[in-house]
Amino acid sequence: MLRYILLFLLLISLIFNCGSGKRVGPDIWGNLYSGRDIFDEFVFYGKVMFKIDDFEDGDTISAMGYSWFTVDDGVNGGNSSISIDVKTNDGASGTGKALHITYTLGHTWGAKNEPPYAFVKTELTNINTGEKFLNFNNYDYIDFWMKGSGKKISVVLETPDVIKDYNYYNYTIDNVPAKWREYKIKVKDFSQGDWGPATVTVDMSQAFSKVVGIAFKASSAEEGDTGDIYVDQVSIINQGRANDYDNDLYYGN
Repeated sequence: MLRYILLFLLLISLIFNCGSGKRVGPDIWGNLYSGRDIFDEFVFYGKVMFKIDDFEDGDTISAMGYSWFTVDDGVNGGNSSISIDVKTNDGASGTGKALHITYTLGHTWGAKNEPPYAFVKTELTNINTGEKFLNFNNYDYIDFWMKGSGKKISVVLETPDVIKDYNYYNYTIDNVPAKWREYKIKVKDFSQGDWGPATVTVDMSQAFSKVVGIAFKASSAEEGDTGDIYVDQVSIINQGRANDYDNDLYYGN
């Protein structure tokens, strides 16, 4: 009996004192996490998941403390509109809440009759250095859940310090389904649009070294297009070794 008690105490000691000396323990699903709950960094099955937002707190403030906010083409002379709120009792994968986005795209704008657009975004920051950007070269993919009304939505990684003409790397989902679906998009599958001048195409690794925001963008050549979108459980994931991401994190493998 004494032997089993000692083994149990040793296991508890390992859980709470692994690696960096930070508190490490199981979350409610039994996964290992780093203990920095305020930033929602979880370590499980040899991966690092950095949760940007799951909206379970019922507001539009991300886990980093930044607001989700809307932007439309009104700044360029368009007349699109977009709004957001947090819906209860309608989260993905059995959760309670999700971000709800509604939009109406207006007329084309500018001398070149650019297509209307509207998007919702939040800013990112490096919790270890305090820098107002994240290096996405340290991540493998973006994970989120989405449902909607069959419209096209682009996930955009904003890098204004590197790409100056707004032709940011993005990934487009052509038909958002009516039922919840989980999307795990590889970072390497993002690309720049074909509308920017070819001379300003920026290498992916260079652009991803300074990602300041993530956005969900609606755009269409059809004037008056409307959409109803839900987004939930937004995170970024690194599957590499601990020292490729953060030397202070414990992986549990």
